[in-house]
Amino acid sequence: MKFERELLIGLYNKFHEEHLKEIDYELQEKSWTKGVSFALKKYYVSIKPDNELFNVYFRPDYSGDLEFFFEIITKDFFAEKVKSLSLSYKDGAANGTMEIDLKNLINKPTNFNNLETFKMSIESSDTNCVLITDNAIFDEGGVCGKLLDKMPNAKKMILLASPSSNFFEREYHPLNTLIVKTIYENNNFIENLANSNCFKNLENLCFYDFDSYNTGEDDDINTTFEHYVKLFNTLSLPNLKVLNILNLSLTDEQIEILKKQSLAKQLKTLILNKQLFGKDYEKYESKEERYWFLSTHFEIN
Repeated sequence: MKFERELLIGLYNKFHEEHLKEIDYELQEKSWTKGVSFALKKYYVSIKPDNELFNVYFRPDYSGDLEFFFEIITKDFFAEKVKSLSLSYKDGAANGTMEIDLKNLINKPTNFNNLETFKMSIESSDTNCVLITDNAIFDEGGVCGKLLDKMPNAKKMILLASPSSNFFEREYHPLNTLIVKTIYENNNFIENLANSNCFKNLENLCFYDFDSYNTGEDDDINTTFEHYVKLFNTLSLPNLKVLNILNLSLTDEQIEILKKQSLAKQLKTLILNKQLFGKDYEKYESKEERYWFLSTHFEIN
């Protein structure tokens, strides 16, 4: 097999040598002050300077290639200079679900101490839902809490799984804006948030309850009315100003009850949307309702 191996290695090295020339050309010929973007056959990357830090966007053709990106970005030299990290993906779904494995991001000793924004695309181009995990079994398994541990100063985050209880096991975190999207388990996120005291700085929250339109009906996954009542009467979110909840499985009467609770009275904006199906789900207006929070509070790549 020596012939085959040497030939393939030669082609591999030549291929990457040509791309290294392209990268050097980009950096030398174009202004670095506004950042640089680069597209290869397998991925696209954008790096924009922000004072002495950098905003990094990475999109591989195959979601599995995020793992090698995590191996690089978690090195101390890079991690300490990242102000925002945005991830996107095109394919890699199985049975309508794309699983993003974050173990190479969260299991390294490095922290992203200067990171302020962590963003993941809510959906991929060819699948109904995206799920973050570190165990390859469609299970959140505490990954959101581990991710938050790595980003102690994050102000904005998008989490494509409902966090487990370890997400709240901290005295304080400066998180200001949060999107949580339930996939296959709610992990009592709403109840745990109502009972926690660590997110005093949280001002903007968007929570996607279980989306039975895309993933099938399962009442056990939907957040209960009782848990929402606890949230709407909590004293632990004194600075919350904007609350957007989607895919509610509640009755109109229950929604009206929530609007009369104490938390609703302190909010500047409260939007409670019930689960939609069929043509109602696909309407342009419905899509705008689902993504207005994202477009308002996060820069769209």
